[in-house]
Amino acid sequence: MNTADGEPNVLENAICLHEEDNGTLWERSDWRTETDEVRRRRRLVVSFVAAVGNYDYIFNWYFYQDASMEVEVRLTGIDSVSAVGPGEDPEGYGELLAPQLNGPIHQHFFNFRLDMNVDDGPNTLYRVQNQQVPAGPDGLEAMAEADDRCHNPGGQAFYADRTKLESESEAKDLIDPLKGRYWQVVNPEQTNRLGKPTGYRLMPGNNVEAAVQPNSSVMKRSGFIEYHLWATPYREDERFPAGEYPNQHPGGAGLPAWTEADRNLEAEDLVLWYTLGVNHVTRPEDWPILPVQVYSVKLQPVNFFEESPAIDVPPQHAIENQDVPGHGHCETDAEADDD
Repeated sequence: MNTADGEPNVLENAICLHEEDNGTLWERSDWRTETDEVRRRRRLVVSFVAAVGNYDYIFNWYFYQDASMEVEVRLTGIDSVSAVGPGEDPEGYGELLAPQLNGPIHQHFFNFRLDMNVDDGPNTLYRVQNQQVPAGPDGLEAMAEADDRCHNPGGQAFYADRTKLESESEAKDLIDPLKGRYWQVVNPEQTNRLGKPTGYRLMPGNNVEAAVQPNSSVMKRSGFIEYHLWATPYREDERFPAGEYPNQHPGGAGLPAWTEADRNLEAEDLVLWYTLGVNHVTRPEDWPILPVQVYSVKLQPVNFFEESPAIDVPPQHAIENQDVPGHGHCETDAEADDD
């Protein structure tokens, strides 16, 4: 890290590494055969805390037994507050946290640089989302491979539409949970036993749009908040989404400047940039210290494996009953004397 004067500041033991139980990994109960199977889920956690002003941000990177990954942000700390007059209610732009104490409404934004490199690359990016089929006997007449499956007399048919995002401008995207939108990175040169290209998908969680005007100083200095997803070909010197010096540049540095070239993304060494936005409408329960607010984004394998990578996790009784070196019977001095 660095001090306010730019001097190096070494932090000892700043990263935590541990493993923890996380509930059910998979379960199946069959009433016909009266049998059941369940496996516990454990995850490896790599975490650190960033204290920024009055806020504390806890970053947890989770690695799961089904080969999925998750980056989670937990927001805590102390709200930045201001005073209001007796009987004054700032409702709208803020909320009362205590008598004459205003908690301004605000947003937090985090951007994660994800150097994908799926199966050693090269990689190609797709947007995947639900697409409804027009009701009626004809269904999708416009589809080049239309067949009997395209008929939709019941009106409930839909499919997962895949759109290749071939350039930086096409990859600038917002979440759409109503369509189940996610983004998938594939390696077109590597396939599984089903002939499908290996890949990982980026699954967004809770998120918000930036509630600022396009010409605002915030948008100029932190242009990456305009979109939830950006994608670029890997460049060693492109590391920070707001540029090297966000407090000094006049605006437009970082992702907005890099993507002006509209570079090719097909069969490239791809970097995804995911912007996670948090809307904080304050409340009395946030004062005097904020209980953690949790937000995350996930990476999941798609056709990367030939079956569930969690299928070989042993049942809990097999784990608990195994002989663990160094944990057998220990004869005490009292026991030895009795013998």
